[in-house]
Amino acid sequence: MARAVMAYRQAILSTAVTCVVLLFTQCCDALSTEGSVPWRANATTIIAKFCYTFNPEQDHRAGMLNLTFHAPPEARHLGLAYLMLFDDEDNSYGDTSSEWLAMSCQERLRHSRNSSPINWGYATQPDGASFHIAIRQKVRPRWWYVALADCSGSASGLQDIQVQFKASMSNDSYGWASE
Repeated sequence: MARAVMAYRQAILSTAVTCVVLLFTQCCDALSTEGSVPWRANATTIIAKFCYTFNPEQDHRAGMLNLTFHAPPEARHLGLAYLMLFDDEDNSYGDTSSEWLAMSCQERLRHSRNSSPINWGYATQPDGASFHIAIRQKVRPRWWYVALADCSGSASGLQDIQVQFKASMSNDSYGWASE
């Protein structure tokens, strides 16, 4: 009889701990953010992060990222740049250690989960350069980082340029509450 009581208490404690962990690790429904970041030559700048849920179904689509960049006309002279997405896995964006800071743009591209070149011609137009990316995650919720990366390989003299951005990130599984 004592074993049954002990097993019952252990099951209740385990359930309570699981509920507390789930309560504190829950992803939010959606996030809309906007701002500006200074253009930094040969650098990768994290501009937003969001916790996407997961979807074990066949296509694994967990959510959406909608992002628009705006840049001043002088940005047309900027070189190759990318929008990069990283997640919180060690082989993607583990931390901000000196090893990460020493990586070349090509190495960071290899670590990114998704990357798209930024067309500065579009970014300088009134509508800006827009990206619509489906986030696929099948195992568990993860933090995703949105980054702007200069891959021009040159020390641009256009250091004072501010790149404006507007981002909307949402988890699909929350239905009407996702936005």
